[in-house]
Amino acid sequence: MGLFTSKVEEIRHSVKQYVKQTAQYLEDEQISYNTEFIASDNITKNVIEYAGKVDANLISIMVRQEKVASNLWLGSYAQQMINHSPIPVLTIHEK
Repeated sequence: MGLFTSKVEEIRHSVKQYVKQTAQYLEDEQISYNTEFIASDNITKNVIEYAGKVDANLISIMVRQEKVASNLWLGSYAQQMINHSPIPVLTIHEK
């Protein structure tokens, strides 16, 4: 799943490319996956809702996250995901 947190087309294009690259890897490894793009103002909530909708058994996220003012009070998106998800979360550090 790709989440759009910006309306800037260049950023959306980058998200689409990352999802495409990930989908190709999963396909090559014969791993089931779903691809969908969602505009989001609450990443943690939207990911958890989507995971429940598709009956996912694992949420995989990158540790590097956007820096926005709300993170000063709420913590990183990754930390929020780990703390609030009823589904196991796999965190992957970017290269």
